[in-house]
This record gives sequence, structure tokens and C-alpha cells, in this order.
Amino acid sequence: MDKTPKDIINQTIIIESKLLLKRTNANISEVAALVGFSDQAMFSKFFKKQSGKSPSEYKIDDKTF
Repeated sequence: MDKTPKDIINQTIIIESKLLLKRTNANISEVAALVGFSDQAMFSKFFKKQSGKSPSEYKIDDKTF
């Protein structure tokens, strides 16, 4: 296995975040809180680094997930 525990945790957070963004009416700050972030800006930065898109870009993109 080439992934570190941190990589696995980050991947899990991204998967859960994507599900919440696409399949619920929760806004970005609510999703951030649900996955353990107290600051929406930090969540957005983390999300963009991990997925290549901002949470808002991901939420409106119909081609993903």
C-alpha cells in the first residue's frame, strides 16, 4: 500500500464531502462542519487541493459523481 494514513483520511473526507455537496441541500459551510472543519475557508482550500475544484465548482458541475 502506497498510501499513508493521512492520505486515506483525506480521501475519505473528500468522498464524504462530494456526496454531501451533490446529494444534499447543505451549503458549503454546513458540509465543512459535517466533515470536521470549523472554518469554511480552510475546507475550501483543502477541497480544492485534493480534488482540483472548489466546493462551489464541484457542486454545480453536473458531470461529476
